[in-house]
Amino acid sequence: LGRVRRSRVDLDKTFVQVLIPDFHLEFWADGKRVARHRVIVGKPREKKCDEKTATMTLAYATPVQSAEIKRVVMAPYWNVTRTIKEQELDPQQAANPLYYATHGYEVMRAGEPREWVRELPRPGNSLGFVKFLFPNPYDTYIHDTPTQPMFNRPVRAFSHGCMRVHQARDFARTVLAFLG
Repeated sequence: LGRVRRSRVDLDKTFVQVLIPDFHLEFWADGKRVARHRVIVGKPREKKCDEKTATMTLAYATPVQSAEIKRVVMAPYWNVTRTIKEQELDPQQAANPLYYATHGYEVMRAGEPREWVRELPRPGNSLGFVKFLFPNPYDTYIHDTPTQPMFNRPVRAFSHGCMRVHQARDFARTVLAFLG
């Protein structure tokens, strides 16, 4: 018989569990579910095969992981990933040189090889009002979103890998009450 692997869910009395296929997040404390929120998870995009290593990856799928929430950030900046910058934002900027400035982005280290873009905290920011940081090798996190109508859909796989949480302010109150 195979061994059953224990997870943090088995060991911790207070935890957040994202049920990726169910599109929900649950907060548990002392064996009781305290909160349940709808989430938007990563979209399984195209399958990519690396011929050298013979490995397949699903771009943007939310990774299965375990980590401890370390920080709750109100009015967060969004540091845009290189892929999103190059594939989604740079074409907009090329078509309209004022795109970044008029859409709430700022270019950091402009013109340098390590140039990057971040979205400023503001109404309409992609991360919404709050984000929850936990160390992980995928650089994913749980966050709010200004696109609330997406939570009404039965299948909610629209993100680039992070988990967008419905009623994020209520979730933040729950987390802070138990972790504070």
